[in-house]
Amino acid sequence: MSIGLTLAETPPDPPAFAAAESGVSEARRRAMGDWRKRSRRVAFWRKALPWLMVAIVVGVGGWIGVRALVSAISQRAASNQIRMTNPRFFGRDDKGRSFVLTAREAAREAGDLNQIALTRPGLRLDLGRPKPANAIAATGAYQERTRMLQLDGGVVFEDGQGNRFTSKKALVDTKTGAVKGESNVVGEGPLGRIASSSYAIYDDGDRTVFSGGVKARLVNGSAKP
Repeated sequence: MSIGLTLAETPPDPPAFAAAESGVSEARRRAMGDWRKRSRRVAFWRKALPWLMVAIVVGVGGWIGVRALVSAISQRAASNQIRMTNPRFFGRDDKGRSFVLTAREAAREAGDLNQIALTRPGLRLDLGRPKPANAIAATGAYQERTRMLQLDGGVVFEDGQGNRFTSKKALVDTKTGAVKGESNVVGEGPLGRIASSSYAIYDDGDRTVFSGGVKARLVNGSAKP
């Protein structure tokens, strides 16, 4: 009697096989999901990039156009002005006495040739005394038709008799030599010191009127309200 042995392949364990198949399927699903996401991103940027490039080109072109427009407006505005450096204007008052108006810079508007804007103006008035009256300011405007000079900012007026007045604003009538100011003024001179909210100088500087909160101190120490 003979006994024969036959070797047969052992079938895989069904649960282990199912788990392996499940793991492979899950990995494939994740890979497919990642691939779809990348595909969507690629498709989005393929469509978006051309529009983005167009937007950049339009933006750059618009910015260049705006700058060109602003430059053209500025050049046109500058061309409408007649500018002068270190100008000197000569004139005479109603009594034939001379005055000289100077400035660091002057600009005359093409639309109104009578109006002259001044930077660092200075005025010298001949009032018939040994010393002329002088005025300076930060800015000013001179109207040739009315011959009125408006001074603004750090106004200093000296009447040629030793009196010095400082204020923020002053209006000078070059026809008569009268000076008016509605801003606070401080005056100093041989007779003492005075301060008020407004002032006016008439009669070639011989008559000065102070009004509004006047405070004065004379050289001898006495004071007047």
